[in-house]
Amino acid sequence: AERPPFLTSFRPDALAAARDAEPDLPRGLLLDSLRDGWLEEARALGCRALVTHFALMDRAVRECLREAGLAAVVYTVNDPAEVRRQLALGTDGIVTDAVD
Repeated sequence: AERPPFLTSFRPDALAAARDAEPDLPRGLLLDSLRDGWLEEARALGCRALVTHFALMDRAVRECLREAGLAAVVYTVNDPAEVRRQLALGTDGIVTDAVD
């Protein structure tokens, strides 16, 4: 494929297995809360992005990701006002069910 699949998981062990099996495939750690050590965990897994519930993404998290060289992706944004907020933060990717 011209673009490889982007592998994401809530399970660090699954991302570690993916890293070990196919180290060149890009990975993203999915989080529904910002637990202690999340940035170190994403780095240790060789992730290129952190994928969080949209409510977790704020300027501080976005700046932390930027400094770490990781993309910021949020899920599942279906409200146009929230899309605008994410764009203003500089979020790199938005997962939505409302493609209209």
